[in-house]
Amino acid sequence: MQISSFFPTVIGLDKLDLNINDIKELINIVYKLEKDEKNKNYNQSSMTIHGYHTSLSILTIERPVIQKLKQELKRVYNEYYKTHTGLKLPENVYFYGWGMISPKCAMSKPHVHPNSLISSAFYIKVPKDLKPSEGEFNIQDPRPAATFGFSDLVGPNLHSIKPEAGNIAIFPSWLEHFVTPHSSEEDRISIAINCSYDKGENGIKIK
Repeated sequence: MQISSFFPTVIGLDKLDLNINDIKELINIVYKLEKDEKNKNYNQSSMTIHGYHTSLSILTIERPVIQKLKQELKRVYNEYYKTHTGLKLPENVYFYGWGMISPKCAMSKPHVHPNSLISSAFYIKVPKDLKPSEGEFNIQDPRPAATFGFSDLVGPNLHSIKPEAGNIAIFPSWLEHFVTPHSSEEDRISIAINCSYDKGENGIKIK
């Protein structure tokens, strides 16, 4: 019997080549964005509950650590795209990113990233005292019929990824996902990145 797998959903997991000082600097950049934007009454995303979603400008910041981050993003996005399609990532794509600060009880609603090709979540601060299932990145089965019930043929319709500082999760932008709340007194911080054919306001090309 020939068995085929149709409509695969490809998730990439990797660790970026950034050291502890790089990570600390990125954390400080995200906190500074939050402080500066709150003074300007920035209207953040409605997908975040009790947390903070910075503007989409983090990759435009002129700092050596941001340049280092962009080169690592180029590496993993190219690897993800080539593994998935056998092709090189198109040259006419743009990247933009934003910081996500999730204090105690913060979460994100189930959502997708419209008008984008590939998205990712890069973790830079993860509380050490997270309890099981807290602060996890959850992806939902994108097959509509599969949500009507569990069976041996369908399998679970939810998969959870436990975040670790320095790790990145890459996924197709149309894949619905959400983040569970946590009870730690520490913030959980990540940087989200979209790869898109649409330049938008803050899109950049990574050379």
